Amino acid sequence: MGVINTIKKYLKQSVFLQRLGVYFTGSVIVKIISLLIFFYIVKILTIDEFAQFVLYSIAVDLLVVISGFGLASTMLRIDNLGKAIMLSNSLVIIWVSSFLVAVFFIWGLPYLVTVAGENYSFLKDYGVIVVVVFVAKSCISLLRGFLISIEDPKRYTRLNIFMEVSFFSSLAFCTLVLIKIETNILEYVLMSQALSVVLTLIYGFFLISDNLSFGKVSVKHARDIAIKSCAYWLKNIVGVFQMEATKIVLSIVSSTTMVGIYSFYSLMVNKASFVIGIFDKVYVPKIKKLYTSCDLDKTKHAHHLVKKVTKFYAYSSLLLLSFAGLVFVSISKNKSFFSFFQKDYLEYLDLLYLIIVSWVFGNFRSFYDVWQYMDESSIGVRLVAAHTVVLALLYYGGLIFYSYFDVYGLVYNQILIILLYLLFSLHNYRKFCSSRLR
Repeated sequence: MGVINTIKKYLKQSVFLQRLGVYFTGSVIVKIISLLIFFYIVKILTIDEFAQFVLYSIAVDLLVVISGFGLASTMLRIDNLGKAIMLSNSLVIIWVSSFLVAVFFIWGLPYLVTVAGENYSFLKDYGVIVVVVFVAKSCISLLRGFLISIEDPKRYTRLNIFMEVSFFSSLAFCTLVLIKIETNILEYVLMSQALSVVLTLIYGFFLISDNLSFGKVSVKHARDIAIKSCAYWLKNIVGVFQMEATKIVLSIVSSTTMVGIYSFYSLMVNKASFVIGIFDKVYVPKIKKLYTSCDLDKTKHAHHLVKKVTKFYAYSSLLLLSFAGLVFVSISKNKSFFSFFQKDYLEYLDLLYLIIVSWVFGNFRSFYDVWQYMDESSIGVRLVAAHTVVLALLYYGGLIFYSYFDVYGLVYNQILIILLYLLFSLHNYRKFCSSRLR
């Protein structure tokens, strides 16, 4: 009992662990609902329709990043302005940029579809839904970044749970009730998402209403914030193209069926990656405080934390890959137990394992990327140039590897690039630490 009481007392005194616990609990709830939504969508859509849903999501995510202007990331970086000033001015910037992006998107959609290819032609039917969703998501992303920056995990978690619950409720209503009238299931899925993000945005403004101060909005503040956000904006745009590179390449060179199969695997891995996301929400503010504290040995203490979490992740990843291998062998021998999924989804389990390997290696980089939040001189041309090079390698390298190894070549190319970028991140992290130790 004494040991248990000691542990409870330590947990109560540790703000770090308390916040981690809130993020973890909230993320588990969100991911459970998100998984239900994901499997429900996979069940009610054909593989080709699911591929269209994925391509629609890529278009929305890209527009969100363009209109979002990197402001959610900037929230963690700017300390000289009050958070209320940051939030209010950033919202104004997003509203203006979203209007401009929406006008450009509606006007240029026919030309964009022509350039992107026939697989994207369905977007012409959903232009208005795309605009509603990306504008709402841009604002929601900013609100999330704000709540992380002020270290308020409770409101952040409530916002995320509300979004998933509203999507699930809207989806269930539209597909179970309205589907009896019409047969276009994809349209109802997209309408459900649009309704959920609008409701979430309204709820989000209620959550942060006490932090708004539009009386302090000024051209000077907005200009200063926008200038500081530019590097993150460019980095995030490149990042979306990086993250979706394989799907985009597949949508150009392959059928929607293969896009659907690969996207199903990729999204399954993404749904399971919430632990890394939880950790980052606590890890980045924590390590930033270490580096900016008055502790004379702050760099050594921060480096010790980086080493400790990296070692823990390495051991955990080894166990994960071993377990995943055993599971896939079992599934391949007993496919009849997984009749819930369409048969094509179970024919490429070796591809899914490669995607998991790629994801595991990619996560190592996040432990060393803290230098990007601390060293202002490094958040500029060098960082954006590195991501641009990675982007070019993903697309051109992907096309070359695809010609030799089919869809597997895209993942081989991805793993190779991830390892190269990991070396880049490690080099910059060590360089940053060395400069702090002088």
